[in-house]
Amino acid sequence: MSPSHAEHGLFHDTPAPLTTPWGHRDMRCEALAPGIWSVSTDSHGGILISDERREALPGWAASFRPFSGLDTAFEEDLDWAVPCAVWPQEFKLKDCFAAIKILEHRLVYFTDRGLNVDAALQRLATAPIRSEGRSPGQVAYERDVELEPSYHDGTPRARWSELSDVERSSWEKNPTVRASGMGDAREDAGESEVETGGIEDTGR
Repeated sequence: MSPSHAEHGLFHDTPAPLTTPWGHRDMRCEALAPGIWSVSTDSHGGILISDERREALPGWAASFRPFSGLDTAFEEDLDWAVPCAVWPQEFKLKDCFAAIKILEHRLVYFTDRGLNVDAALQRLATAPIRSEGRSPGQVAYERDVELEPSYHDGTPRARWSELSDVERSSWEKNPTVRASGMGDAREDAGESEVETGGIEDTGR
């Protein structure tokens, strides 16, 4: 995993997938984060990740072979726990707890498919998780401040609560990290509560 991905989780947005290993998706398709989609079909569903996300998988997860046969498609019954363990900050807290139970109860399944389950459980137990109380705009702004804490004249940037309504509205309309050199890369906007329930809609 490159330092930028490992330290900041920077990934590019990807278009909503039209097809899945389980057939054409229906309207229940939710972007959990840049490069992570929760999708469902008439019969099944799961988590799809971008090629960029796949290439960024850490060693303990990189060898995992999804049941779908496609290395970017993690079905909703068991395999979705793998991307959840890798990027717990992009999933809801209750999903992280569910992933822990699945990994513990189906240890042989995941081990046989190439996952280092101990490392996955350690990641879920120690990694920061999403802050469901913050909006996408607040998450993006606060990460932007982390990257550039001061203005060009050295003045510290304001806290989210100190911004005007107009400024907060601007961040909510475009929850994108804007620090120098970041381009239009999305950063952690998917950490806020997903209105449609994310992978809950896939029938788990």
